[in-house]
Amino acid sequence: MKEYFKPVRRFQKPQHPFDIGGAYSWWPGNYDRHFLHNVYERRESEFKKFYQYHLTYFLNVNPGTDEGTFYKKIRRTVEDGITRLIQEDKPNSKSHPPPLVTLNTYPGLTHKKQ
Repeated sequence: MKEYFKPVRRFQKPQHPFDIGGAYSWWPGNYDRHFLHNVYERRESEFKKFYQYHLTYFLNVNPGTDEGTFYKKIRRTVEDGITRLIQEDKPNSKSHPPPLVTLNTYPGLTHKKQ
């Protein structure tokens, strides 16, 4: 099994802010979720460094692999994460919160005053 992301070492604090996971949640099956969580915490200006950090780790621990393999994994992980978010966002369900503001709340924004 290939290692794609640099995890936090078990029972230790992260050595770098880009390390994924938690010191006590160490099951490799959750690495994709931890990766996405870390992506959500990043600013857009950090994406390139974040990608490069994990790519370097991937290439070091998986000799004979290439960036294409890593990129496909990242792309699949992000697509799956987006799909999961869309499936969880069910606007007609009872658990979905109502909109905070509707346009009818501010009629001045929808109609010109005469």
